[in-house]
Amino acid sequence: MPSADQVPVVCPTKATDYKHSDRKGSTSGGMAMIRATVVRALVLAAAFAAALTPVTCLGEDSNQLPTRATKELPPELLSLFRQKKMPKHSPILVRIFKEEAELEVWKQDTTGHFQLLKIFPICRWSADLPN
Repeated sequence: MPSADQVPVVCPTKATDYKHSDRKGSTSGGMAMIRATVVRALVLAAAFAAALTPVTCLGEDSNQLPTRATKELPPELLSLFRQKKMPKHSPILVRIFKEEAELEVWKQDTTGHFQLLKIFPICRWSADLPN
């Protein structure tokens, strides 16, 4: 038993506080630390694997995009980007309005705000639909 002037000290890697120091070979604290370290290492490894998976998939040649999807943008569109201060690779947003029969393309400019880039007519027909 510790004297009044001794303060019990607990070491997380060994079960050596004054209360349990009479036990020989007590390592429950050490095993808990090892178990926690192994769990942290496994979680970290899983996080790294998940983070690297998309990069690996993009590098594979089996999922080639069609040529039409990778062709260069027309000069007129690049000129419109410059005029509206929109970087070529900035994100886009597409909005479709069925009743108005329009598709809007919005693009992020250099300030980080989205601006309307272009409106396309959609769902145009020349006759009424059958009943």
